[in-house]
Amino acid sequence: MLNVSEERINYIQKVIVLAQNRREEAPKNEERAQIIERVSLLWEDPEKYRESRKSHFEIVDFLMSLDLEDVKFLGTVMYMGRNDPSNNDPAALYESTYDTLQGKTKEIVVKSIVEKEPLDKYLEKGLSLLEKIQ
Repeated sequence: MLNVSEERINYIQKVIVLAQNRREEAPKNEERAQIIERVSLLWEDPEKYRESRKSHFEIVDFLMSLDLEDVKFLGTVMYMGRNDPSNNDPAALYESTYDTLQGKTKEIVVKSIVEKEPLDKYLEKGLSLLEKIQ
């Protein structure tokens, strides 16, 4: 049985909301030229680029404010929701998924979390699996 603190459940729920905001704000069917123009801001005007991706950086900033163990926990939940083989053993899935994040830096784990889409859906599914082992 896994004992997950209310604080960590709140972290999952906060990232779900931030990820939903990011997905809702994402440009739909953005043209290649627009993507290139937006990405070129990264080099020309980093602050303007950051503002253009505000909801994305809210997730990054929140995750970077957490300690490494909390970030690995969130990464584990996200990967559980993304890679669930429906093997009816969420506890084993948690353990094996968590083990894959050992030895990784916080920056690497944060990057692996924020680059996933739809992050909110993966976290929701991972949270439902986590509830089965509490």
